[in-house]
Amino acid sequence: MVAENHDDGTTVIARGGTIAVLFSAVAGDDARLDFYHIEIHDHPASGAIEDEYKIIDDDFKDKTIFKGLRSVENMHQHVSVPDTANLGPYHVVVTIVDEAGNSVNTEELETHITIVE
Repeated sequence: MVAENHDDGTTVIARGGTIAVLFSAVAGDDARLDFYHIEIHDHPASGAIEDEYKIIDDDFKDKTIFKGLRSVENMHQHVSVPDTANLGPYHVVVTIVDEAGNSVNTEELETHITIVE
């Protein structure tokens, strides 16, 4: 999985910019892909999950180029960074869910971006 600045391919994105989240997925066994979820959150000084600022925390269930497939390569989703986003590093997590309800996520990949002025 890759998360980068849509304009220049770096992992540094300005407030108001666009993140391109790129990933591939393969459904297990005889299942088919159902939907994906993207969460991009910061790391608050408190360390408390409830203090995280989330740029996005959404399911993408209506993507006909994803739903029902056995696999997808180079899937991408553009995510806008709000002008009010906190500055600093963010963790990017993509969760893939198949039609049987099985899921896998990219939490362990430690994919990060940095939001700047």
